[in-house]
Amino acid sequence: MANRLFVIVTLVMITSGCDKRSDLSTISPDEIRETNEIRKELGIRQIKDKWQFDGSQSDRWSWKSGGDRVKTVLFDKGKFNILIEFDFYYTGTTWTDHDGQHWECLVIIYDYSKRLFYVDYSGINAAINVLFDDKTLRHGSRGNQNLGFRKPTNLETLQLADKILAVLGGKRL
Repeated sequence: MANRLFVIVTLVMITSGCDKRSDLSTISPDEIRETNEIRKELGIRQIKDKWQFDGSQSDRWSWKSGGDRVKTVLFDKGKFNILIEFDFYYTGTTWTDHDGQHWECLVIIYDYSKRLFYVDYSGINAAINVLFDDKTLRHGSRGNQNLGFRKPTNLETLQLADKILAVLGGKRL
């Protein structure tokens, strides 16, 4: 009886796996290389080999590095048309308000259909928050998805992102 139970448990583990989450990417290296070339041309952070693939859903892929989400890519269901990319830059700093504890983070967003960059910041750094008082900033959205803010041109938006990252002690690319 014990041997039969051992065989059954072993077969279940082999066929279903002990951990339903896998750090192995189900995306081919060719797909990543192709899309990284596009990212490089646009000035978007490329997917790094050292990042862990954090999984896919029907319309998104995500990657983590050191436990933090670093990139999410949204695309058309059933198609390989990338719609939006989100690059996350966490500082490791937290802040608290009436909704609880939050992580300080800059998000750089690229909307492929509009060909526009956006930035969004979550934090209480006064030197960064003052940058969002700029009257040239415009709010962006896609349906009910908040995309943050943009300057009149993509170059100016990326320069704003670079200023914020400099205050935070990081770099975009």
